[in-house]
Amino acid sequence: LRRKRPSPLARDLIRRLLMPKRQQRPEAQEALQHAWFKAPPPSQVQPGEANDDLPLLQWADFEDGLGGIQREFNRAAEEMVNVVGSIQIGYSGPDAPIHLDPN
Repeated sequence: LRRKRPSPLARDLIRRLLMPKRQQRPEAQEALQHAWFKAPPPSQVQPGEANDDLPLLQWADFEDGLGGIQREFNRAAEEMVNVVGSIQIGYSGPDAPIHLDPN
C-alpha cells in the first residue's frame, strides 16, 4: 500500500505559508492565487512525485528568527534593568509587624 501524500502543489503552498520570516510569506490574496486552488484534484500519484521527500519546515529557517527574538528580549531586559535599577524596594520579611493607619 502506498501512503497518500499531499500533491506537489499542496506541499509548495504549505511551504510558502509556513515560511518563518513574515516578509517571505504570501499575503492572503496572493496565496489564494496559488496554482493549488486552480488545479483539478489529483487522481493518482504523478511520476516523480515520490521524490519530493523534503520536510515542509527546516529548523535552520527558524534559527535566524529565534536569534532575533533573543536579541530583542536581551535589549528589553537591559532597558528594564536600567529603569528598575534606580528603584529601591524594601522588604522586612514575613515576621514584619503590620501597621494599620486608623485615619
